[in-house]
Amino acid sequence: MTNTIARAGAVLRAPAPGHLETRVLYAPTAFVPLHRHTLEQFGWTVTVQGGRLGTTSLLLQRLRTRHDPARPILERRAERALARIAALEQQPVRLAGVVATAGSAVAVLAVAFGGLLALGGDPTLVPVLAGAGVWIAAVAAAPGIRSWRTQRNQAELAREYAAVDACTHPPVGP
Repeated sequence: MTNTIARAGAVLRAPAPGHLETRVLYAPTAFVPLHRHTLEQFGWTVTVQGGRLGTTSLLLQRLRTRHDPARPILERRAERALARIAALEQQPVRLAGVVATAGSAVAVLAVAFGGLLALGGDPTLVPVLAGAGVWIAAVAAAPGIRSWRTQRNQAELAREYAAVDACTHPPVGP
């Protein structure tokens, strides 16, 4: 059933609530503005809802209009590109964190091994010094790994941003 509004002899039909599409999408919190802008290009009204663990849920709503066969395909491509952008942007920080954590784990194990050797009657600082050296190397290497990975991802990021732009602004013409 539709609502009707009378205007100067004409009857305009307002869409009923059944013509409303609704979806929920989860996006990394740091990338909500990018997701919001992109999804608004497809006619979605984006409402930011609460999130947890660095993820925000986005409530998407729009009125159903005439069927455009290209729209769902372009939306899926844009959503995949947005997910890839988030992954590529976060990858350098995660990789540097893994290297620093692995170095710290090796240092803790080396100190524990040195402590066990000392309890066994062989007090030597070799494992402790080796562990400290690994930890220092890992922590010192983390920023370099982060910048190296950031530079390496630039070409892929440019492609993904171009894909989002191509989906939200498709070429018009015959």
